Amino acid sequence: MHPVLNDILSTLGGIGFILSGFFVYFGKTQLERLKKKLEANNLAVKSKLEQGVHVTKSRFDREFEIYQELWASLVELKFSTLSLRPALDQVPKDKHESEIKSERLRRFSTANNNFVTLLNQYTPFFADDVNESLQGINKICRHEAVDYQYQDSMDMKYWERQQENTDKLLSEIDNCGRLIKKRVDSLSVVGDVP
Repeated sequence: MHPVLNDILSTLGGIGFILSGFFVYFGKTQLERLKKKLEANNLAVKSKLEQGVHVTKSRFDREFEIYQELWASLVELKFSTLSLRPALDQVPKDKHESEIKSERLRRFSTANNNFVTLLNQYTPFFADDVNESLQGINKICRHEAVDYQYQDSMDMKYWERQQENTDKLLSEIDNCGRLIKKRVDSLSVVGDVP
């Protein structure tokens, strides 16, 4: 073989070796870059698919205690609100109607104040949609108390408003219960961090 041709072929072989090494290196870096991008996308999709909010056991326990305490207070508020003007009301003979009204309003006021205190105390520690629902319940209860205090019981609108307020109250309490259950069900407990 001709020496010049031999030199050209050996040079091309060396260049081919260098080029193949370059392509292997370039391919690996592209592959690594693609792998990192896929891992990042996978992590983003995985986190979006996870429905639960991960909290520590101590935080879960505390949030659960808050919901229990609020719910107990809410039940007391519900009953004191509904007892303001029950549909089948009976006034004892030894009491005047104004005394009964004052007692009922006092009982409502105590339950409402306890509920509002807990609501304000714990607002930062429970879900926003639950807070919105609890605020709505409190508003309905206050409307019922004002209607009871200032409307004439002989007016038919008095009883229509009582029924409207009762329906709204019971509906919103059911909604709030579902929101609390949904929130508690969505929490996934992870080990406590020391």
